[in-house]
Amino acid sequence: MTTDTPLPHATDSERAMLGGMMMDKDAISIAVETAQPADCFRPAHRMIYQVIIDAWAQGTDLDPIVVSHELEVRGQLDQAGGAPYLFELVQATPTSANLEYHARRVADTALSRRLITAATRINQVAHSTDPDHAVDMAQQELAAVSRPTTNAAAHIGEVLPTMMDELDAIANGTPTGGQPTPTGFSDLDDLTNGGLRPGQMIIVAARPGVGKSTLGVDIIRETAIRQGKAAVIFSLEMSKMEVAQRIISAEAQVPLSKMRGGKLTDQEWTKLGGACDTVNTAPIYIDDAANLTMMEIRAKTRRLAQQNDLGLIVVDYLQLLSSGRKVESRQQEVSEFSRQLKLLAKEVGVPLIAISQLNRGVETRGDDALPRVSDLRESGSLEQDADIVALIHRPDAKNPDHERAGEADIIIAKHRGGPIGTVTVANRLAVSRFDNFSRR
Repeated sequence: MTTDTPLPHATDSERAMLGGMMMDKDAISIAVETAQPADCFRPAHRMIYQVIIDAWAQGTDLDPIVVSHELEVRGQLDQAGGAPYLFELVQATPTSANLEYHARRVADTALSRRLITAATRINQVAHSTDPDHAVDMAQQELAAVSRPTTNAAAHIGEVLPTMMDELDAIANGTPTGGQPTPTGFSDLDDLTNGGLRPGQMIIVAARPGVGKSTLGVDIIRETAIRQGKAAVIFSLEMSKMEVAQRIISAEAQVPLSKMRGGKLTDQEWTKLGGACDTVNTAPIYIDDAANLTMMEIRAKTRRLAQQNDLGLIVVDYLQLLSSGRKVESRQQEVSEFSRQLKLLAKEVGVPLIAISQLNRGVETRGDDALPRVSDLRESGSLEQDADIVALIHRPDAKNPDHERAGEADIIIAKHRGGPIGTVTVANRLAVSRFDNFSRR
């Protein structure tokens, strides 16, 4: 990058920091919590810093001779300035007492350089690509400009007052972590302690045709229409029209087959009109872009969160996501999607439902076999990353005459920080919805 103005740097503080680290091993931990090797402006200082922390991690006592030897082993001694320069760094540092100050200066100037570099790249992208893509790239560049955060270990006595305040807030219905998003199913909300929590990733999984997308749309309707918060669905399987038809069918309680077959009665047309009036103003957003990538999902979600009171994200469904590049295996690719979706949920602070397919293992165990977490398709990391795993079992999926026809089980097979269990709901897939179940 060329510029008329020199990039911000603090090489004097870099020298003082490295000298202090070589003369006082206790000072190394202070530096590591504040600055990283990549924060050094001079390449020679980055090499020296890396050698120091590598040796420190192995418990080696440090001095310029040890560091010189390690640099020589790596073939970097001449590039780092030679052994005399290492002794010069220590001799020019009278004390390590100010090391935290110098490390902070090093980190601050590095942050400024990253910001300038990002601004330059954004300027280049803005002149070389279409505006929508430029905005997405700009958001990614700015998101990458951040100061590494490290949290010092806290004594439990410091944590307890905050914990008690949070418990009191929860009891009063005002948790500091944000209110949960109700699902619309009372038994499910009870099992999940009020609903889906901000930052959670929830896997909703089932075999094809069982109703996993329907459950996702049900929770979207609850979030946007009943709670008034924005909800977005990234639909990789259904078009915008198909998603809208399901939402209207569920709201009007008019069979989807009759809507698509053009066999509606006057009464059903009236119900559809009323449902359209209700849904028309609801903050529901549908994105059915073909070959949607995680980069695009992140950029679009961040933009929606900036413009709306976002309450829910749904990705339908996980196995249809594309990375847009060649990968070693599909399992590794899905694992990466899983991690990125969890990070996205935490970043924007809303629950994210990732709809997923189950493999055929459940079918090989018989018609009445219940799905298991191990049946999640293509990646074991889904179970690891998810805060909640909800598996849908519908007894009448294979046998319409089953004694439990019209029922469906939502099996909470994993619940980080809460109980697991099974909730029964009423299966009303003819009108594209599940309902609270009543034994009556």
